[in-house]
Amino acid sequence: IYLAKKSSALMNLNSLVNFYTLKEGLRAIKDKKFNLILCLEVIEHVKEDHKLIRFLSKHLEKNGVLIVSTPSENAPLYRLGLTGNFDKQVGHLRRYNMRSLNEIMKDSDLKVLKIYKFEGLIRNSLFVVPYLGFFVKFIRGPISNVVNLVDKLTIPLFGESDLFVVSTKK
Repeated sequence: IYLAKKSSALMNLNSLVNFYTLKEGLRAIKDKKFNLILCLEVIEHVKEDHKLIRFLSKHLEKNGVLIVSTPSENAPLYRLGLTGNFDKQVGHLRRYNMRSLNEIMKDSDLKVLKIYKFEGLIRNSLFVVPYLGFFVKFIRGPISNVVNLVDKLTIPLFGESDLFVVSTKK
């Protein structure tokens, strides 16, 4: 949030965007409505995830868009039982699948426009397997493009590690 606010100021965007931590947001947006809310890699850390999504929905304008990203139950390393330590270290309380995300959005008066499958086996391994994270420093430039392409190709074969949900206020 600090870096986002700093970058926003450098680009003269402060009049167009707001960045809040959850605690700040609860105080700051009491009666405000937004046309776009991003909730990226958050709901898996929150005990009352349905309550959070209902809160965000309440603060969306009609036809406003909520974008949520979260770890997938379909992640190959998760299905192999290899993400337990990682999930615990980063505070993941749960993971989601497409059905559970559709349900939580529907329960919050949101219509799911699209769910994107993101991050394949290679990228997920770089974060979950500690010694592979060392290589992240070296994946730059053209090599990065090749790794990203191969990673995308692994999604249909092995499954996605993250889900992005784009929904709108009914």
